[in-house]
Amino acid sequence: MSEGDIDLEILKLRMMADLKRKALSLKKVQSTEKRDYRSILMDKLTERAKEILSCAEAQYPGETRKIIEVLGKAIESGDIKDTIDEYSLYELFLSLGLNVRIPTNIYYVRKGEKKSLIDLFKE
Repeated sequence: MSEGDIDLEILKLRMMADLKRKALSLKKVQSTEKRDYRSILMDKLTERAKEILSCAEAQYPGETRKIIEVLGKAIESGDIKDTIDEYSLYELFLSLGLNVRIPTNIYYVRKGEKKSLIDLFKE
């Protein structure tokens, strides 16, 4: 082999090594994008907080998707260790300017009989 052939082989090996590194970095990026941050977040939410999250997803789907991703990453990295209750989650949405409307029902109990306020006012 001549000196030129050796230089060419070295250049080919360097290019192949660079391509392998780029391919590995792309795989890492794709694997982190495929993570299901929603399930990670759902494991840390209380039952009522899950209801608030579902209401927020219905009312603000794009914004809620991004919030889920950020919270999921924070939980995964260990920044959030405790469970997230409904007050904290609702306050988070309010602080971001997202007023999540939650359906509420008020009941009146009279003589052991439970009635909604609508039924009470109809009487």
